[in-house]
Amino acid sequence: MPCDTIQTSTVDLQNVSAEMLSDALVAAGFKGDLQSGATGVINGCQVSVMFDAADHTLRVASPRNPGDVTAFVKRTYATHLLKTQATRYGWRVNTQADGRMVFQR
Repeated sequence: MPCDTIQTSTVDLQNVSAEMLSDALVAAGFKGDLQSGATGVINGCQVSVMFDAADHTLRVASPRNPGDVTAFVKRTYATHLLKTQATRYGWRVNTQADGRMVFQR
């Protein structure tokens, strides 16, 4: 899909911490406040995401398939959650060049 066509989608994320989601997206290169709309680039196209902490919904506006953007956000969140919790409990986390993570105790 071309980058000049915008699609929007709303996704229910009931068990997501707004603070951790924001940290994960900042680590992935997104800029701005997640509550008012954070923007980033995925595969060359500008995307915008906004998280409503009151009802735990993520709103995605993107020229890409919103499902792809949502999958990217969920994957980014899960990766950040794993790294944070592993470090918290004394594990070392090494990320390999292909994106795989190795946990060592």
